[in-house]
Amino acid sequence: MPGGERAPSRYARIEEALSDAFMQINRIVNRLNKDFDLGDFTPENRERYPWATCLEHPEPYASRLWEYPWAILESALEPGMVCADVGCGQTPFTVYLKQIAGCSVIGFDSHADEPQERPYWGVSPDFASRTGIQFVRSNVERIQWPDNSFDRVFCISVIEHISNPRHQVAGMREIARILKPGGLASISVDINVKQRVVEPLMLIWESGLSIHGTIDLTMPAQRFGIFHNGKQPSDVFGFVLCKPDASIRTDYGNASPLIEAWKVCCLRDTFGASYQGFHDALEYIGRDLQRNNRSGRPTFITFLRVAAKILLRRYPGTR
Repeated sequence: MPGGERAPSRYARIEEALSDAFMQINRIVNRLNKDFDLGDFTPENRERYPWATCLEHPEPYASRLWEYPWAILESALEPGMVCADVGCGQTPFTVYLKQIAGCSVIGFDSHADEPQERPYWGVSPDFASRTGIQFVRSNVERIQWPDNSFDRVFCISVIEHISNPRHQVAGMREIARILKPGGLASISVDINVKQRVVEPLMLIWESGLSIHGTIDLTMPAQRFGIFHNGKQPSDVFGFVLCKPDASIRTDYGNASPLIEAWKVCCLRDTFGASYQGFHDALEYIGRDLQRNNRSGRPTFITFLRVAAKILLRRYPGTR
């Protein structure tokens, strides 16, 4: 980049996660993690991110050593800004936004106000009470909040965990909807060099938002970590988007109606009917395979039932 500056939208790099600027934030995040007893990911970090041995126990999840400082530094936070953390979970990130950055924060999570099954998943009533942060129970693809409400929207490692591509797109458009014109959205996703997990450029295109600054698609030479099965190489890509404060015409000629520029994404049918039917079928098949499991594996009877339903065209998209 000119002048040695990094593009706001870029891949995570190990050396950047361990840099002085990032570690200054990481030490604060680690302290907040301990203060609020938010779980220890040390075993997972040693298995998936062997380079992440720089914090005292308990440790936050190691990919956040890049994601949190990146999101904080690239979003140009100012005290008093109104921020949303979409798919927030119970993490030190929302606490940092409120206590350290001095922002007003609302967290959105589909399991808000519920007992936690795993660290960082869901948001317990006790955590909401201790932090004084408002958490709203809401799915990413349908955020329960008015349009144009937030100066900054964050979505850290959430979109790639949504299996249905239509729901991924819906989540991106919801992020755009609640963002104020001129506001910034900082989003990070996991990427696998060997498998198609999620496509950042498709997500950007379907959000209707604009790339803030520049984007660098150059993949680092070294993989950032290892996926959960201990074999698949993982990377993290972060992108910063801006909501344009502009209107466009939807057809040729001055008589064409004007709409907000970001809403152009809602005019096109990204996925055809056959595409949607196919993914609906896969979703239903996946649910059926999860039933009557033994030791985490479907039984032989379960396979027979699924095969029969496919042959009889009982699933959506196969009728």
